[in-house]
Amino acid sequence: MRSLLDALELHPGTVVVELNREILERDRYGEVEIHDGDTIELVHFVGGG
Repeated sequence: MRSLLDALELHPGTVVVELNREILERDRYGEVEIHDGDTIELVHFVGGG
């Protein structure tokens, strides 16, 4: 998962990752692998006013 975030140039601290309808804890991003058929949702926080 971490390599996907790196490829998309997303900082792990500003993204919530859902893999197959399960929210991943940030400390697991480096150990989770993506497989064919997985569903990934990325929520990127953006500040503003």
